Amino acid sequence: MPVARAALCRHCSESPPAYVSIRSPYVMDGGARRLAHELKYEGMTALAEPMARLMIEHLDAADVDLIVPVPLHRSRKRARGYNQAEELAKHIAAAAGILVERHGVRRVRATAPLVKTMHRAERAEIMRGAFAGSRERLGGRRVLLVDDVVTTGATLDACAQALRAAGAPEVRCVTWARAD
Repeated sequence: MPVARAALCRHCSESPPAYVSIRSPYVMDGGARRLAHELKYEGMTALAEPMARLMIEHLDAADVDLIVPVPLHRSRKRARGYNQAEELAKHIAAAAGILVERHGVRRVRATAPLVKTMHRAERAEIMRGAFAGSRERLGGRRVLLVDDVVTTGATLDACAQALRAAGAPEVRCVTWARAD
């Protein structure tokens, strides 16, 4: 179901993304920033469960059939030891009673880290073609794509494109926070 034009930002209105919506309960500042940083960079994976509970309050789980976390490239996951999006996704899935598919989409090439100073077009170019969806794992199901933070939506859009190309009829997104 398409989002009403009035609900779209200027960028999404000019170049519609592959996802239907993004829900982010927090703005990336103060406590939300600290929690995201501790989960992502300090190994505090125990934070994922309470963060996921707060994210669930902003979702309508009836709109999705499958939960997919944004994947890290294998080299980054090996270095970090875990994927923060996977940690959030497994707790959202458990609470919502929806299957989580960790391999619904994979990162097929390493990408440069996206930094706050990058422009929207630069981020989109870095992410273009970085993901591949798994048709056999998606089975034509509607997907909730989970990540920790959204800045311009470039990563979510590239992931959603891969999921849609692999047969997902609809992709919705949820993140812990959005950039200010």
